[in-house]
Amino acid sequence: MTSKVDYFVVQIYLTGSRTILSVQTVRHTGTYASGIYFAGIVYLNLVAYTHGYVCKWTDLRNDGMQQSNEISVIASRI
Repeated sequence: MTSKVDYFVVQIYLTGSRTILSVQTVRHTGTYASGIYFAGIVYLNLVAYTHGYVCKWTDLRNDGMQQSNEISVIASRI
């Protein structure tokens, strides 16, 4: 059975000239969704992302596939 909702946390740390990315997920669907979020959103403007985000993936199409428009940020820490 495929989960229709999943969560993941993205944390980005800046230490000197290095950027460290940490991702924690609940299930495998959140892992895949976090990769989509990173590649399509965060990576395109990495400098602007300097804190943590809690994100939610909801299978809006009911097809079991993670799409970028199905991912939303539900909390962030500045």
